[in-house]
Amino acid sequence: MKRILLLSFVCLLCLVHTCSSPVKVGQLGPAFTLNNIQGKSIASSELTGKVVLLHFWATWCPPCLVELPQLFKFVQNLDPKKVALLAVCVDKADPQKIKGFIGSWGYDVPAYLDPGGKLANKYGTYRYPETYILDQQGVVRKKIVGPADWTDRIWAQFLQELQ
Repeated sequence: MKRILLLSFVCLLCLVHTCSSPVKVGQLGPAFTLNNIQGKSIASSELTGKVVLLHFWATWCPPCLVELPQLFKFVQNLDPKKVALLAVCVDKADPQKIKGFIGSWGYDVPAYLDPGGKLANKYGTYRYPETYILDQQGVVRKKIVGPADWTDRIWAQFLQELQ
């Protein structure tokens, strides 16, 4: 009996140790590699030197579908040499379905895939949409839970201050 209890305790410790806690503002975001809907991959290391909007969304999320066109329009006015948007779809939808969603809004923005939300979980995402704004070194500077009003000048100012 003691042996079973000891083994259970060790297993519990291992489980707790491997569960990652949510990334907090001021912490370095986890490294990642994502594929977009065209199959091209991007690694977080390739984004060093850029401010990154890491935006987690899903096709089944009504607030996401309202916010995304506004976010895409906002990003069009930013310098792609300084700022990158990673619109990361967390559901297991067919890439063509995801491409159709984005195309229906008239934007040519690469959507990235995180089926099952593995990267979203590493960041501690618990409600969609969620956006993490990372500085040029990959440090989380802002976490936005729920939809943001990307027409508000505060976001352009915030990004300008990070650059």
